[in-house]
Amino acid sequence: LTMHRAENVDDKERLINIISALKELKDMNIIFPIHPRTKKTLENFNLFDELNELDNVHIIKPLGYLDFLILTSHSTLILTDSGGLQEEAITLDVPVLTLRYNTERPETVSAGGNILVGANKNNILENAEKILNDEEFADKMKNAKNPYGKGDAAIKTIDAIEEAYNNGLLDIKAPENIMSSFDRKMIKINEDVSVKEFEENENALVHMVFDGEKMIFPLNNLNLKGMMITYDVYQ
Repeated sequence: LTMHRAENVDDKERLINIISALKELKDMNIIFPIHPRTKKTLENFNLFDELNELDNVHIIKPLGYLDFLILTSHSTLILTDSGGLQEEAITLDVPVLTLRYNTERPETVSAGGNILVGANKNNILENAEKILNDEEFADKMKNAKNPYGKGDAAIKTIDAIEEAYNNGLLDIKAPENIMSSFDRKMIKINEDVSVKEFEENENALVHMVFDGEKMIFPLNNLNLKGMMITYDVYQ
């Protein structure tokens, strides 16, 4: 069991409903690595002692990540409101009952490895008992296709890099010129030519255009005939 989301731990009625369900799951050893915030809220609601005194609920301190994965992998089912744990559980073939009414991991629900039970006592008990007592139902959840792949993403990545390397696609040559030098010039244009054409023809960059009265922005299609311009010529 894990709980930390505000929608659960900050709502006394929801907490009472979840604890009521836990009381009736007497045949289960429920390991509860408690989040400090959750513990504080339970204490504020005067619910911590009630939960802590249940013989089937074992409250422990938060675990390190690897220890937590070992605990998850050895579990019969997971009760959680954690998004990350929904991903990890289906990857480790452990059925999940999510203590929420929606999830940002809907693919785990669609795959069949996760059921949204909210904080509804009857939903929690009904689905937990199915997992515990209906082997076919439990196996179907355990064997749900993992929507996050087969765990071989790193191997595929390395293979793709090696293939690109062997095909010469990763050869990166340093540029010969880090910066190009340029000369800044100013001339009057006497022919029909656009800014884009002038820049391409002269290997230049037009900075300013003056029509005799005002400055004009050097748009690519601007005709420069009769204009005074300043520009950089690259060497």
